[in-house]
Amino acid sequence: DSPLPQLRLPRRTVHVWYASLQQSIDNVRRFAGYLSEAEQARVSRLHFERHRRRFTVARGLLRHLLGRYLDVAPDRVEFVYGTQGKPRLAGIHWNNDLHFNVSHAGERALYAVALGAPIGIDLEYMRPLDDVERMARLVFSAREQAELLGLDPVARLAGFYNGWTRKEAYIK
Repeated sequence: DSPLPQLRLPRRTVHVWYASLQQSIDNVRRFAGYLSEAEQARVSRLHFERHRRRFTVARGLLRHLLGRYLDVAPDRVEFVYGTQGKPRLAGIHWNNDLHFNVSHAGERALYAVALGAPIGIDLEYMRPLDDVERMARLVFSAREQAELLGLDPVARLAGFYNGWTRKEAYIK
C-alpha cells in the first residue's frame, strides 16, 4: 500500500462516499487486515460468507476513509460504541471533531463524514411492501401519511422509502 494523501474536510461540509461491498478477494483480505480483534471476532461469529465479506469490507472501508481524514493507518483508527451500537472515534482521536455515519444494504454502503456536527445517513434496499399504507401508519406522522396517500399509487413505494430513509438518517 502506498500512502494516500490526507483528505481535507472544511467545516459546514459533508462528504458522502458510496461503495460496493462486492470486492475482489485481495481487497477483502486487505480490509480484513485493518480490523480490530473485536471486529475480527464479530466476523468469525457470522454464519454466512456473504455477511462476513460485507461486514469486513464495510468496516475496512470505514477505517480506510477515516484513516485518510485523520492521517493515520486504517488499523490505528479506534472506536467506542454508544448504547445503540453506533461507533465514534476513540483513543488518540477521541476528542477529534470528525463525525461519521455508515449505512449498508445488500451489496452497497454509504458513508457520511462531517467536521463539527453529528451526521446521519441511511440506505435501504427498496423491496416491495404488501401494505405501504399500514407501514406508514406505524412510522409516519398524520401529516406524513396524508402526503404519502396524496401520491399517485405507483409512486407510493418510492415515497415511503424516501420518507423512511430521511427519518432513519435524522435519528442516526
